[in-house]
Amino acid sequence: MISTFNTFMLTALGLLLLALFNDYVVYFGIALISLSPGVMFFLLSIRGRRYFDVFSPLFVFPATFGLVYGLGAIRYINENDAYSSELVVYPIIGLFTYFIAVIFSSKIRLKTSPFFLRNYGILPAKLALYISVLVCLVAAIIMVYKVGMPFLYEDKLDARLDARAIVSSNIIYLIRIGFLGFYIYLASTMHYKNLHTINWPYMGFLFILISFLNFIPGWRGPIFLFLLTCLIIYHYKFSKINPKKAIFFGFMLITIMLVWGFIRIITHPDATDILENYEGMISLPLGVFLIWSTYQFSVYTLGFRTILDHFSLGENSFMYGGVFGLTLSTLQPGKQETLGEVIKDEANLQFSGAGLNPTILGDAYADAGIIGVVIYMSIVGFIVGRLYKIVRLSNSITSVVFYAYITTMLILSVFTGILSQASYVFHLIVLFTIFILLGILRKQTGGNL
Repeated sequence: MISTFNTFMLTALGLLLLALFNDYVVYFGIALISLSPGVMFFLLSIRGRRYFDVFSPLFVFPATFGLVYGLGAIRYINENDAYSSELVVYPIIGLFTYFIAVIFSSKIRLKTSPFFLRNYGILPAKLALYISVLVCLVAAIIMVYKVGMPFLYEDKLDARLDARAIVSSNIIYLIRIGFLGFYIYLASTMHYKNLHTINWPYMGFLFILISFLNFIPGWRGPIFLFLLTCLIIYHYKFSKINPKKAIFFGFMLITIMLVWGFIRIITHPDATDILENYEGMISLPLGVFLIWSTYQFSVYTLGFRTILDHFSLGENSFMYGGVFGLTLSTLQPGKQETLGEVIKDEANLQFSGAGLNPTILGDAYADAGIIGVVIYMSIVGFIVGRLYKIVRLSNSITSVVFYAYITTMLILSVFTGILSQASYVFHLIVLFTIFILLGILRKQTGGNL
């Protein structure tokens, strides 16, 4: 049988040729190139010849990548956009290098750091949980005291930005620290206990509490990250989720996020003007929601397309690592602009809410053009491929938590960006710090914790 990698290479070459002619058949090609590896694994699993892991780096991220950039490319091809060819070819190049890096990282032999092989007892996991929830709770109280609850305001899009300007991004980042302690506690509990001995009411209470506190700032992305990361931890530490259930859970998560976003739109003061575009196509409320939902996937490519235009005119040089520097500046007190907000202002775009979502390819292109795309996607593919190999070999608490978090972070990066999102960087550093401190505690107690 032809290998997954060979299938991908043949598909990539064929689609590159099709993209040159800008033919409509490329629509199907864009979806095929992203899904071909996952589809092959799925078909093999049905035939009982290979176990299909829905959270493998060869499926879940590429499928999301293809959905977002594929629909976006179709939209701009239909509009005869000047960058329609780049919006097809650059994602293909990015995904191609990603697959090469994932496969390469799984083939080479590297000594795994003991850091990723560690397991921790329930006691240190509880300590991490209680401290992180306490930080989350205090930060949420500070935010409510100063600005109230932005997610309850009529204008939810602008209310969250006004709140961030008052309390600073740091308070919002501290609220989200509650996620990290819960990940560690969840993984540790499932590592040592079986289904009947886990205190599910207590686990459910913590889950609801942390979710509610993170509803307060008004962003939906972190809630999606929390739910999906917990699902992946459950998958690797407790019970493998079969593909049908995983796809169902994924569909439900996406539906929840879309409904949440639609509610923000219809409760916006300018909702009538915003919805007129969709109501002109169909009058039924459900139809408006479905058309709006489809558009939501394609609209993220706008950020990438705007960055292509911004850096391709010759007036703006690439940032050469400046994306990360700009992101770090947002950790300072007060409000500093993100890459998406900077590009939105310079492109003179007028729309409610925060800045553009650069997406992972937008981050890469802003830093170094197409070379940046290759470098970014190679690094991402190598890291996630390596972590996945460690998870499969050791299934340690540390490796599973990191893999679950980074996988979810990558999925969200297709919609938002990666190094341009300070929250991802900040919490990844905090997660490393927590595990280092747990390692020190474990060493000082002679490995008894």
